[in-house]
Amino acid sequence: MVPRQFLRQFVNILDLASENDEFDPMSAEGFEPTDLNEVELLIREGRTYFDEEPADIQGYAAVEF
Repeated sequence: MVPRQFLRQFVNILDLASENDEFDPMSAEGFEPTDLNEVELLIREGRTYFDEEPADIQGYAAVEF
């Protein structure tokens, strides 16, 4: 596939995704990520990929201006 054809197909997929809320490009194109490392798996699951600081877990005090 030449770059021009790839870009044309990619832009068409982006257009479909922006115009149709129910369009899922991942399933429509048959893309399934494989060989993910540990950080990528954590991101895919929606978890943090770094160790949180104890202060971050507790939260922050409200700041008024």
